[in-house]
Amino acid sequence: MVLLAYRHAFRPGELVRLRWDDIDWNTQTLHCRRLKNGIDSVHPLSTRELKFLRRLKKEQTPSRYLFMSERGSPITTDMFRKLVQRLGEVAGFDFALHPHMLRHSAGHVLVSKGVPIRALQLFMGHKQIQNTTKYAQLSQIHSRTFGKIDGDDQEKEPEYPPAQIERITSVLSIITRKESGRENMDIRYLPTSRTIRSCGANNIR
Repeated sequence: MVLLAYRHAFRPGELVRLRWDDIDWNTQTLHCRRLKNGIDSVHPLSTRELKFLRRLKKEQTPSRYLFMSERGSPITTDMFRKLVQRLGEVAGFDFALHPHMLRHSAGHVLVSKGVPIRALQLFMGHKQIQNTTKYAQLSQIHSRTFGKIDGDDQEKEPEYPPAQIERITSVLSIITRKESGRENMDIRYLPTSRTIRSCGANNIR
């Protein structure tokens, strides 16, 4: 859930209502149905996402929705919120995490990587481009929180203790495990606590 929420900038409500018929296994794409009268779009699925989804479908009791609880009912936004909050606590963040920060972080990272605003608008499903340009403004304001990117296309975060990095990668291994080959959104760009906090602004949608 965390992987899909971050990679496709899902709002919690968009994530929990994902259905198996939203996936096109032949074209390896995902139909993203947006809330708030947003723009629906089709996103490519990475090799790793497809692997996890196939395993989930095989192990899960047949259902319409991707994410089901142990009781056999669809996972709710409140369940996902509690999951993300718990992951943040175990990872050692000194502030409460909420699911929408994954969406904010995705937008912030893509802007920092040079993705055009118009393309980002379609990716995130914003009906009004004004909601997308806020990410560019936020990126400029907090640009000094990012380290320089080395040849391996990773961010250097000197203020982040190695021990804490290890804790985050172990808890959130689903979104930090390296794999061979590059993907559309390199999820090795895991934001620091300072970046996630800045992405948690209430005026970003």
